[in-house]
Amino acid sequence: MKKSIFAILIFIISCGQKNENAEHYYKKSKYYYYDSIDLKLALKNIDISLKLDTFTLDQLLLKSKILMQLDEPEAALLILESDTLKNFKNDTIFFLIGNCYMDIASIDYENTAIYNKAISAFKNTLELNPKYYYANKLLADCKHNTLNYIEAISIYEKLFKYYPDSFELILEIGSSKGAYGDLSGAKLDLGNALINLKDSSNLSSAYRFLGLVYSKENKIDSALQCYNIAIEFSKDSRYTYADRGYLLINNDIDKQKGCDDLRMAAKLGDKMVYEDIKLLCK
Repeated sequence: MKKSIFAILIFIISCGQKNENAEHYYKKSKYYYYDSIDLKLALKNIDISLKLDTFTLDQLLLKSKILMQLDEPEAALLILESDTLKNFKNDTIFFLIGNCYMDIASIDYENTAIYNKAISAFKNTLELNPKYYYANKLLADCKHNTLNYIEAISIYEKLFKYYPDSFELILEIGSSKGAYGDLSGAKLDLGNALINLKDSSNLSSAYRFLGLVYSKENKIDSALQCYNIAIEFSKDSRYTYADRGYLLINNDIDKQKGCDDLRMAAKLGDKMVYEDIKLLCK
């Protein structure tokens, strides 16, 4: 009897130690993810934590976020859409699922089916948390990317009523208006955004979108000037290099420089230009 009680006590103590060790590695993982920004060490520690103890929702969500930051959205989806988590009605889970599908769609951005999965996930998020800013914002982005510009503008404008100081939203509204064909409205919104934006990445996007508007108006010099400024603000903007490259080639301005721009866009990850490089840059 004494041996039996002793064995039970040892088991209880060991379980407590196991849980403490799991929590220790979970905290280390959080540190490496949020503070130290060492994603590989963050992933290593969360994996150890999960092996040492029964999972918690926080552990699985942290691992999903780490995988997303490591550009492994498919691996993150295996967790987020697993049987383990499917019964959780949690806005963060749905939001991360939507993010994963958007990351995948950024590589294959003509695949409407992938965007539709992201749209479904963001709608699920908003059913639980209607004022979730980024869920609304990314839902509108999905609508824009699937050419549903009117719906995108409607969501952006509705969100802007709640966040009137968000000139990033004015930037997005201008972009969608330009894509839809409301060129005068687009120039008005993009001009307003340019006056108020401070971040170089957003300024680059604003000048790029303005360049697209001028290109549609066949104001080639103005479009080229906007693309040049956009690239000065952000030299890793693959889409602006592509836009400028097509402008230079299609208007017989400088084919060699245009081809160089398309190659730079491809180098930065724009897979859609590969075939055009073969056709236009022989």
